[in-house]
Amino acid sequence: MKLLQFTPLLVLGCLLQFSNSFAQKKKHHVEEKRKIDVIIEVNSHLVKGEMPELRIEMNNGTTPKIETQYLPGHLIVSERDFKRLDTAKKFDLCFDNYSYKSKKLYITKFRIKLTHEELEKPYLIISCYDFNDKDYRRAYQSAANKEFAVDLTYPGSTFLARNK
Repeated sequence: MKLLQFTPLLVLGCLLQFSNSFAQKKKHHVEEKRKIDVIIEVNSHLVKGEMPELRIEMNNGTTPKIETQYLPGHLIVSERDFKRLDTAKKFDLCFDNYSYKSKKLYITKFRIKLTHEELEKPYLIISCYDFNDKDYRRAYQSAANKEFAVDLTYPGSTFLARNK
């Protein structure tokens, strides 16, 4: 008789153990993430928060966009996507920057050309200069892009020359 009283508790205990082991197995299927040491600054200010529309686009245009996260100091992509970047060789890091000047909203759509080798450097500092700000427009107008200039800093890199 006592065995019948404990049977529901025994069954419940077995179910809890089974569901716990199932949940642990499911955790192992979570995709691994790669943290790439990247610092992004726009107009000499470190980006400290969320970046609107941050993504990586392959240059061929046929591959789907790679969703990316940015935490200050780290660009985060899945391991699977990081391997795709290795085969692509060249790609664009894209994001939007919102700035206000004289009560007007300006949106600059940055498209930064990168290579897989640059992401594998010990660090990468991406300095973006938005030409909506006249100080940066004067300093870097000789840059090829009419909306912004980009300077990539990593071990052994050169620097973007300023106008006098």
